[in-house]
Amino acid sequence: MAPIGPSTGTIAFTDSYQMKFRSQLFMFALGFLAAGCAILGDDEDDYPITEIVAGELGDMGSISVCGDVLLGEIPSVHALDVANRRGIRTLISLLPSEAPQDQVIAAECRRLGIAFVPIGIDNEVPDDRDVDRVMEALNMEGRGSVLMYCETGSRAMMFFAIYRAVHDGVPVESALEAARRGGMTPGQTELVREQVARLLA
Repeated sequence: MAPIGPSTGTIAFTDSYQMKFRSQLFMFALGFLAAGCAILGDDEDDYPITEIVAGELGDMGSISVCGDVLLGEIPSVHALDVANRRGIRTLISLLPSEAPQDQVIAAECRRLGIAFVPIGIDNEVPDDRDVDRVMEALNMEGRGSVLMYCETGSRAMMFFAIYRAVHDGVPVESALEAARRGGMTPGQTELVREQVARLLA
């Protein structure tokens, strides 16, 4: 059996020390990486946001869903009945004032006990007042789950991109990318950027 002398004890101590040092160094590296990830979490690619996903609502065409907000085209009476059963409590219309479709929808909402909020957007390009009214409707206290609609769903996605960037703190380019995937037309991109800059100024 090999003798246990001072050199052997020294080697044993050195190995133990090195293992402890390496372990501490490893834990330090993990902590550093975690801190780096927390900082990078503010980057657009890692921002912790609720995703916009495809959904369905009765016989409506493709709709988008983000948390308690549904976005799409003009709902049918059947779709409103389904919306009511699913707990939708507010409808926000982005159609022009006095749109005949909204008269039917408003009557059905009264029957179902759903709050109906007609914004009445008459301009081809929404102005500051239009945007402010939509933001106010989306921030309305006690609104519950909401369905916001326009003729095709594109304008609803545009307004929701503004809302997410201003209200939820989503980076504007991330909000735009999600809106485009949801059907927003490219021509609305600059309007979103301008309105977000105005509202956050």
